[in-house]
Amino acid sequence: MKKRKYDESYISFGFVDSNGSPLCMLCSKLLPNSSIAPAKLRRHLETVHPEYKDKNKGFFVRKKEQLLESQKNMMHVTQTVNENSTEASYLVSYRIAHYR
Repeated sequence: MKKRKYDESYISFGFVDSNGSPLCMLCSKLLPNSSIAPAKLRRHLETVHPEYKDKNKGFFVRKKEQLLESQKNMMHVTQTVNENSTEASYLVSYRIAHYR
């Protein structure tokens, strides 16, 4: 079975690479690797997102930057929440041990 590789030109169809599979930036749908073909990616764009089919590559490049920025922000928030949870857990453990 032939495994296709993502090509940077696929961004013009609204797709980015997500661990070897195409990810639609508009609906966040992850397509199987077998769908990495320009015709299949174009068909997804034209049938699911017809309002974006005439957008230029620059539009999708900006969408990709927004997606990466939102992922970075989500990672920062998650890390902060995890740090706060860990600190609270340590404080509870300390107080339990201190009063025994």
